[in-house]
Amino acid sequence: RFIGQSYSERPQRQVQNSIVHFDNFRDQARISAIKTHSQLIIDLRSIQPASISEIASESGQSTSAARYKLNQLINLELVKRVRFEHHTLFCINGSYNLQIARVLTEFYGD
Repeated sequence: RFIGQSYSERPQRQVQNSIVHFDNFRDQARISAIKTHSQLIIDLRSIQPASISEIASESGQSTSAARYKLNQLINLELVKRVRFEHHTLFCINGSYNLQIARVLTEFYGD
């Protein structure tokens, strides 16, 4: 009976370890993206929710550059795209406000 439990728990532990590894990988990717796109994130935080043209104008980038960076942040769930009627707005995902604030504080040393 003990051996049977050990074998049945092993796959569960392997799955849990895989999930933890994936979460750590995604977390590291988010931290890297926050550092890489810190100015865009800061600009978006100050004007959100905002359209792509407002974000591009605020950050001094072309619309295509802003869209490319926003898509990277969306893929990491740091930014949310909200569509309604004929508008598309972007905002910071509130689930990551604390992580974003912590990384920006560490990055800028303030």
